[in-house]
Order: sequence, then structure tokens, then C-alpha cells
Amino acid sequence: MATEPLSQRFERMRAACSGQTVTLRRLLSDIGPRDHALVALLVADCSIHPVPMPGLSISLALLAATAGARMALGLPLGAPRISVLPWAARPPGAAIALCGAMLMIPLPPPTNMPPAASLLLLSLGVLESDALVLALGYGATAASASFFTWIACLGWSGARALAGL
Repeated sequence: MATEPLSQRFERMRAACSGQTVTLRRLLSDIGPRDHALVALLVADCSIHPVPMPGLSISLALLAATAGARMALGLPLGAPRISVLPWAARPPGAAIALCGAMLMIPLPPPTNMPPAASLLLLSLGVLESDALVLALGYGATAASASFFTWIACLGWSGARALAGL
């Protein structure tokens, strides 16, 4: 992964492109292998509020899960690029994919906040090359996965109680 923080890269791009229109394609090509995390950051930004957006939240979560899975597999995000992502980008990609998958689960409104916060921390950690924020993202992902496992256990025990088992 690149060691230059994304904020410095954006500042350099702003200075180089002053007075010009910057397209998303140009932005993603300048970001390089961290474009997966930028997509996840945008999804986290849309998903972190307590009330999910009907119809849009699942499709955005699918986008984050796909970006994370491609990052974990070492594949580029978009159309053909020759380079393959370095091994260091793969564990955060797997965690991003897991957060995206948790965001796709249709649960009551406030339950999308924990995986969205995890997604936010993970993507910021990758984008800014910040190990502390990335570690916080891993911890938040583990807490979110535990929370969703607890919800699944409660649902299972409730279904068994209703069935009279």
C-alpha cells in the first residue's frame, strides 16, 4: 500500500488540477490500490445514520462487500489494470467485505450503525495508511460480528420457543 496519506495526495491533486474539472475516473486512477477503500468510505458515509434508506442500503452494502472481496482477493476494483494488489491490502479487504455483508442483513433501523462505523474506520485506516485507525476498525468489526451473532442467537432461541421445542 502507498505510504502517502490520502489527504496529502488530494492536496497535491487539488493544486495540480486547479481550475479544471476532475472526473471520478481520474480520482480513482490517482488513488491507485486504495480505490477499494474509497468506495467503502462512501458507502459507510451513506450507511452510518440510524435509519436505513429503503432499497438503497442493500445495494450500497453490496457495492462495499464487492469492493472488499476484490481487495481481499488482490483484484483491482474497476476495469482491467495490470497490477495486482499487495498482500498487505488483503486483510482489510476481507474485513470490509464482512462489514458490507453485515450491512446487507435486513434488520431493524439502528442495527446498521455498528458495521457502518467499522466500515468507516477500516476504510479511513487504509486510505490514510494509519495502523491505529485500522486496528480500531478491526476491533469494531469484531464487535459488530459479535453483535450480529448475538442477534442471530436470540432469533434462533425465539423461533425455538415459538415452535415449542
